[in-house]
Amino acid sequence: MLNNNLTPTKTLQLIFKKIKPKSHFLDLGFGQGKDVLFMAKNKFNVTAVEKSESLVKQIKEDIKKDNLNNIKVTQSNALDFKIEKNKYDIINCNNVLPFLKKDKALGLIKNIQKKIKKNGFILLSAFTTDDPSYKSKDKFLTYFKPQEILKLFNDFKIIYYLENVILDNGHLSDPEPHKHGVVKIIVQN
Repeated sequence: MLNNNLTPTKTLQLIFKKIKPKSHFLDLGFGQGKDVLFMAKNKFNVTAVEKSESLVKQIKEDIKKDNLNNIKVTQSNALDFKIEKNKYDIINCNNVLPFLKKDKALGLIKNIQKKIKKNGFILLSAFTTDDPSYKSKDKFLTYFKPQEILKLFNDFKIIYYLENVILDNGHLSDPEPHKHGVVKIIVQN
């Protein structure tokens, strides 16, 4: 049953009903943790990976407060986390790639592709060369060219693909409204 107390990202909402509860969900770079908490509250087995010590501490407090015993939290860089092959029904990698050097970002994508369970879903989001910060190159390490991500998944079933410039109403690290060139994709193995 869908828990309406916490709204997941739009990409996760698009496939949520296609996955059975108790399936395995891996979130590489969970950030504020809304997807991992949503999935745990809806009876999924969750592995949550995050580099930030403060975000890991916060999610552990949320887990304890909500008495959730189906989340395993690991403080780690997404690149260093060892993904078990054929374990995860969903691997979520939301806005992690921009913070990695391009070769490392591409390596992480290949690793995720190799490790996802048969018929499993991969959810990725990143920034494109249409992002206003691309020209200054002082904000993020990796941007993707038009349709570059799409081409990386030509052996997968494309469930959803968006490449656009969007308005971001603000967030913790940049509270003022601003624009981003984004690419979002959901694929199935």
